[in-house]
Amino acid sequence: MCTFDTKFKKVMSANKSVIIIAAVFVLFAQMAVGQDETTKIANNKVSLNGKEYYLHIVRKGETLSAISRAYEVPVDSIIADNPQLTYQIHPDQYIKIRVKKEEKMPENYSYHLVTKGDTPYNIAKRYGISIDELYKNNPGAELGIKIGDRLKIKSIEKEETAVAEEQQADTTFILHKVAKQETLFGIARQYQTTPAEIEKMNPEIVGRSIQVDEMLKVPIQKAVAEEVIEGDFDFHKVEKQETLYGIARSYGLKDKDLLKINPSLKKRGLQEGELIRIPKGAQKENQPQVVETQQPEPKEPVITEAERERIEAYEADNRKMHTVQNAQLDKSKTYKVAFFLPFYLNMNDTTGWGEHNGKIYARSKSFIEFYAGAMLALNELRKQGVSFDVKVIDTKGDSVYITNYMRTHDLSDYNMFIGPALNSELQVVGDYAWEHQINIVSPLSVKSSFIDHNPYAFQVCPTLDIQMKYMAEFLNQIDTKNFIVIHNGDSQEQDFISEFKRQLYASIKNDNFDQVRYNEYYYYTSGDILSSAFIKGKENIVIIPSTDRAFVTDVIGKLNGYSYEYNVTLFGQPRWERFESIDIDNFHNTNTHYLSNSYIDYKKPEIIDFVRNYRNIMNVEPDRMAFQGYDITLFFCSALNKFGHDFRHYIMFHQAPLLQTEFNFVPYSDQGGYQNTSIYILDYAKDYTIKKVGTYPEK
Repeated sequence: MCTFDTKFKKVMSANKSVIIIAAVFVLFAQMAVGQDETTKIANNKVSLNGKEYYLHIVRKGETLSAISRAYEVPVDSIIADNPQLTYQIHPDQYIKIRVKKEEKMPENYSYHLVTKGDTPYNIAKRYGISIDELYKNNPGAELGIKIGDRLKIKSIEKEETAVAEEQQADTTFILHKVAKQETLFGIARQYQTTPAEIEKMNPEIVGRSIQVDEMLKVPIQKAVAEEVIEGDFDFHKVEKQETLYGIARSYGLKDKDLLKINPSLKKRGLQEGELIRIPKGAQKENQPQVVETQQPEPKEPVITEAERERIEAYEADNRKMHTVQNAQLDKSKTYKVAFFLPFYLNMNDTTGWGEHNGKIYARSKSFIEFYAGAMLALNELRKQGVSFDVKVIDTKGDSVYITNYMRTHDLSDYNMFIGPALNSELQVVGDYAWEHQINIVSPLSVKSSFIDHNPYAFQVCPTLDIQMKYMAEFLNQIDTKNFIVIHNGDSQEQDFISEFKRQLYASIKNDNFDQVRYNEYYYYTSGDILSSAFIKGKENIVIIPSTDRAFVTDVIGKLNGYSYEYNVTLFGQPRWERFESIDIDNFHNTNTHYLSNSYIDYKKPEIIDFVRNYRNIMNVEPDRMAFQGYDITLFFCSALNKFGHDFRHYIMFHQAPLLQTEFNFVPYSDQGGYQNTSIYILDYAKDYTIKKVGTYPEK
């Protein structure tokens, strides 16, 4: 049973203003303006550092986009090869343009055309390759794919065939394809050999970890062969393209007969050259003789191991969907969940705990709101007959404290951790969760390092790469654009701006370059630099990648004045909402947009009910963090109850009645956890409402 901590309730009652902790950096890109003229390809070529370039001399009236089209080279590639280049090119300027070489598709590759419903995960499964392999051969695909994209797919069968040919004359080893989560020690034990023997046959793996889908030579031990031959079994050597089904049928047996006496095959596929057990006395059935006047009987189609794996993956997804559709809350089980949140209880003790002076430590507020929302979600599940054993841990915002706590407390029997919220603490608790195979949910972090190696980790907030990709897609829907980036010279802001330019270049078609104007402005340059930045009749998109309160307040104050004369659309960050120094009217006047994974529609019946229940229990209005705590707890705790400790295998299909967010979890990598890719673009509209103007990924 879940109850509210009396101490927290008193804190909430004493405070009626709660602030959100969130930060989404919004950054952007540059383009060029000019008249399109016919551009001739230069005859002059130069060779620099082993690469061949055209030496193009800009003619009057030429634009960068026109040159790009003529040479069939992306604008971003031209800029990358000419660091001194700006978008205001001029006649007689020299530009290096890389000579385009016709790309010949390697023999063991093919293309896949992305269609509706495709995801990197199901494409990789369909072709029997890993997600990491798909991303490696298609740079940028890790940030998302869209309908019409052409993905380069590596043919596993051809690669394995090349390696297998080496083995045909050598029966001292067999080939083993490394499966997900397999270790060198486990493979050695499976084949009754040692890791050292495998490394001896595969010197390239010495000193590093083995990789998923890697082909390893595994020595065949004489003792194993003798045991098979001298026992109650005969011995069959697997030939190229043979399947378990085909072998069993050739001996008049069934698959299960061979699996019973070759149990290791239940966990992996057949390997060419492998020796498998056959029941003693089993004979291959004689093939009927073919008379010359008769047509040969059609051969049964051969199913390769890669094809079988793809079929099994497809069937596994169908089984998961069936499981999810029929899953019900299990009232008979109780799972253990721990919350790691920085309440700073020690600091609140020094302030006298609300009931004495009406104040609490400022940093506590957001996380007390989160905790209260989480408790409401657990109470909602309790009403449905589901209970959890809940532990709440105050991390104090101190990584040293939480490190010592994890060393001195045994939490290894817990099923799930929610939190910590701070990155420094998340690393400590995340490592513990990975070591003990405990599911862990990060509610606020946007750093991908949390999930890149931990298959039990879940990241709620989309990573910065995903956010920037979706922002670029949103901006490209605007036909005529005048980008105005205003910064204060901070080096971190410059890094973000450069990264976002790459995203935007990749998503804009060459035909649209001439419709764009882009300029960056250092705000503290002497004089009124912004007066010449705006253009009447165009959409003036202003980007401020800063969270400096004084700087942002000053700039928005000036932009508010320009908004009465020009069409202004400002892109900023949710953190600005906490800046009390900014008049809320200025957000609406400048049509401020920002990215968020939270949108609260107070007209929805379920939101009205939540607010009413929250008021009755806490005696205050719920803030955004309360909604976040409710949704995260309800989503993951219901998944844990329905599917058990290993609910991660079903997380992509799981749904729950959430209040203010959507979850779209996908695998981050073959060895990593799961990331949420769902996000909204919100707008402070001029009619003084906050509207949802974009939902990604688009459905």
